Amino acid sequence: LFLAFLLAGFLALAPQVAQGVKLDGNGLVQLYVSQLSYLVLFRVLVFSKEHGLRAQLEAAHLHHLAHTDPLTGVANRRSILKSLEEALLRHQQTAEPLCLVLLDLDRFKQINDCYGHEVGDRVLVQATRVLQQNLRPGDQLGRWGGEEFMLLLPNTSLAEAEELCARLQPLLAQHDHLPPVSASFGVAAALPGDNPRSLIARADSAMYASKQAGGNQVKVAS
Repeated sequence: LFLAFLLAGFLALAPQVAQGVKLDGNGLVQLYVSQLSYLVLFRVLVFSKEHGLRAQLEAAHLHHLAHTDPLTGVANRRSILKSLEEALLRHQQTAEPLCLVLLDLDRFKQINDCYGHEVGDRVLVQATRVLQQNLRPGDQLGRWGGEEFMLLLPNTSLAEAEELCARLQPLLAQHDHLPPVSASFGVAAALPGDNPRSLIARADSAMYASKQAGGNQVKVAS
């Protein structure tokens, strides 16, 4: 830009120089120095903005890595546990219903043993997609570990949570070009005085009862 400005000035002043017109050298120098200063300042501002944007993108990327399961793309254990803590706090403040669901894909080890871990990973990704596409606005999904997932259902009664799980059961089995999959569900409703550990323990006990009964069932914590 500065070179173009110099060239334009040269082309504009060349005829006057050729005619012997005396030019104000100090004024020209001040003009060009001021223009160069503006350009340098503009570049510094642009660089500063670019640096700030890169820092924001890097921070967002690190936050995503810290809170997201790398295989399925949903909340990881740390993130969904934090969401549970916040949801329980709201439940205690507002007394709105809150349900927690733990689900475990049945006989997943057999899938890995028979078809390999690559197919097992595809099953996990597909199961995650099915769950995400059929949850309601406000519901939260996280990978609790291995083939186990957690559903956080705010403002949801025990009957509504059980109904949702029953609707998800046949949908999980609809895998295209993948081995059939089912899941064992354990549902627990938040009670006064609950903390994350106690609520998770009841949902886990219900899920274990579902697996003990043969899997592909929905059990509600008593």
